[in-house]
Order: sequence, then structure tokens, then C-alpha cells
Amino acid sequence: MENVRVLLAAAGAALLTGTALAQDAARAPDAKATNVTSATAPPTPQAMGVEHAALAATLASYGRATQNPLALMLAGQLIAGVGATDKPREKTSDGDGVAGTPAAKSGTGVALTPAALFAEARTLAGSDKALVAQIDRAAARQSKGAVNGPVRHFDSVNAQTNDWYTIAFRAGESARVAAIGDGDTDLDLRVYDANGNLVCSDTDATDRTVCGWTPAWTGTFRVKISNLGNVYNRYTLLTN
Repeated sequence: MENVRVLLAAAGAALLTGTALAQDAARAPDAKATNVTSATAPPTPQAMGVEHAALAATLASYGRATQNPLALMLAGQLIAGVGATDKPREKTSDGDGVAGTPAAKSGTGVALTPAALFAEARTLAGSDKALVAQIDRAAARQSKGAVNGPVRHFDSVNAQTNDWYTIAFRAGESARVAAIGDGDTDLDLRVYDANGNLVCSDTDATDRTVCGWTPAWTGTFRVKISNLGNVYNRYTLLTN
């Protein structure tokens, strides 16, 4: 009986959440309101893919910091399972627009792709033949990724500069954006709705950023990637 009550309570909560999302999705765009729902939608497979990519980037960063090839291998496997689709995106930039001295770059510049991460793992493995063989086996059996994975775009942002993207998201569906850099500078991520309201931000001291929210109505959002460092940063932009 207790199990039945728990299931009924869970079903009721889900129904209320679904009703709230439906009501929000039915709202017309408001000239001043912030485009975020009062209820949180469950993450879609594409949204989860963005989060998994951000997790892989953190794992790769740990592997580089500790010289651990297995961490890089696991990051490669995780990214392989995401199954991102490459899509060029148009951007605008503002700020100093100075690339900085390339010689000052110390980051890996490694793209967030399975092939690049497995290659980096092999380099860290060095002359350990058994470990290299393990990495090769992992690379050989990597999955083809999710059928509907997130959208991926590679770019770079100059020192003390902001890159801006305009991206549409649907009402009542979980929205995710991640910007993952090459390790050289601090990147901040902010997302604004069409009314200029801040809906999400990730402004920690790393260049691994991710934002999530649920739009109240279908519309465009402005994604701002800020490079706080003194040299350019190569980054991967991921969206669902």
C-alpha cells in the first residue's frame, strides 16, 4: 500500500509539473518578462549529451593535471557516447579583439573529440605497451554515439573579448549550452533572452562552463562567451 501511495504521489507531481510546463509554453512572448518557466522540464537526450560533454571535459582536465592516461581514455569514451553533430554557427565579437601572444599559450588546444582524446591518452601512456593496447581497444570499440546528440561548433575567442551567438530554443523543453576551452584562460558563459534578461550563467574560474534552463516560450537567446585572459582560447560550443 505504501508503494502505491508513493507512486500516486509521484504521478501527481509529474502531472502538476506537466501542467505548469504546458501553461508556460502556451504563453505569448512578453516584452519584459524573463523567458524561463516556473517548472523544470526533464532533460532531453540532447541536453544530457551537453552535460556529458562537460563532464568529459572535466575528466580530461583532471587527466592532464595528474598525467593520468586512463582519465583521458574515459573522457574519450564518454565523448564518443555523446554523438555530437558538427554545425557551423555565426558569431559576433566585441572587446579588445587581441589574440595575444601565441607563445604564451600553454593549453593543450585539443579538440573535444574521441580521436583527439584517445591520441592524448596514448601520448601520456608513453612506452607502457599494455596501457597503449588498452587505450587502442577502447578506441576500437567506442560507440557511434547518440542518435540525436547535441550540436557542436569549434571556434576561438580572443583575449579580453566576448563572442556572441543567437540560438533558438523551444518552449517547455530543457535547454543546455556548454562552452569548453583549451585550458589557457578563464571563460565565462552567460545566456540572455530576447528581452535582454539574464537566464543563466556559469562564471567560475575555469574554462569549462555549462548552463541549463527551460524556456517559457519558443524564442531566441543570446549566448555570451567571455575570455577573461590575455591570450586567445580555442573552445567547443555545445547546444541541444
